[in-house]
Amino acid sequence: EVGRRAAAARDAPRGEPALAAPRPPFDCLTREAWGGAKRAWCCAHERLGCAGLGAALAEGGGGLAPPRLETGDLVFVRPAADASELDKAILATGAATVLWWRSHGVNASNETAWHVALAQRDASGALHFVEATPPAVVVTPAADFWRRASHATLYAGRLVGARMRALGAAATQAASAQAGTPYASDFEPPPAKFYCSSLVEWAFGVAAGEKSVFLPPGLTFKLLFEPLGFWERYYHGLNQSLPVNVSGSNPTLLLHSPAVRFTTLRPEDVVANL
Repeated sequence: EVGRRAAAARDAPRGEPALAAPRPPFDCLTREAWGGAKRAWCCAHERLGCAGLGAALAEGGGGLAPPRLETGDLVFVRPAADASELDKAILATGAATVLWWRSHGVNASNETAWHVALAQRDASGALHFVEATPPAVVVTPAADFWRRASHATLYAGRLVGARMRALGAAATQAASAQAGTPYASDFEPPPAKFYCSSLVEWAFGVAAGEKSVFLPPGLTFKLLFEPLGFWERYYHGLNQSLPVNVSGSNPTLLLHSPAVRFTTLRPEDVVANL
């Protein structure tokens, strides 16, 4: 494919500029350690990095039936081991959230997440992600999202039951309408600002006409902060006090919600959802 693009540009008639080729999601000629998403894409499109991915994927994915992300599905991101101190604190808070779920009778596993985004397919079937990420809510093309998460662990989440899944279109419409709304670095409640999980929870709440579809009736989640010392320094840097007894959410809260079923996204699943 790369060779065809180069030839097309070389053979374009003089005086007529060649059309700019779309930027591929990954550079398959770099020498750093590749994440699973990059290996899968480069194998399927450039026949590079195929070792260990399996013969079917090396032949372009024949015979595979990876899950197709649909409007209203969720994608959770867990960063690589070299995550920032903020990322590590979000994951530590996620681990505390797992214990919170267990204390309320939910048999949550140990997975934690640092970010969550809402999948949306347009009329042509192209996949985008609606997400709150600094500095504002954005609608991100799938290729850009996968590129950014190329070294991360990814989980796909789907709401349980026909009624819940039927909320997906209205939820993504509500979320995408917030494009440009500022990011809530201090994790203040919506809708003046959003952080990643508050956007998702708010959007589904708007669609359902209730506060949260992710918590059992009568249950409220108060923001957790682990490790406490990090978060005290974080809020000091914002010239604010650490929030106390404030309702909110985080990606791990949604990941283990009884309203969500999730699975790990394999490299070949990412390729199928480009």
